[in-house]
Amino acid sequence: MEAYIKFRASKYGEAKELFDIAWKKIELDARLNSDEKLYLKGYILGPSQLTMRYLKYKNYSYPDYRNIRKFDLRNIDLRKVKKKWKIYFPIMPHPDWDKYGV
Repeated sequence: MEAYIKFRASKYGEAKELFDIAWKKIELDARLNSDEKLYLKGYILGPSQLTMRYLKYKNYSYPDYRNIRKFDLRNIDLRKVKKKWKIYFPIMPHPDWDKYGV
């Protein structure tokens, strides 16, 4: 959430660092199942991509998010994502949101 606030405040360097930390924490969190990890990465993906584009435009380095271009919301089974994640971090463009969202 803090990364998104920094992004919205045009503090792209700080946002990049926080997005990178969040991405790594999601990947390493053993309490999350694979669909929850994809879901949370999907939530931060949009702002993190915009941040990376801006930093690349300004010739700054940017984090290397693995498979960032291969991400597809349809790969997330919303039935396997806990309700709390869907409430706090809604991804309404997901094609099954009307069926399995909150």
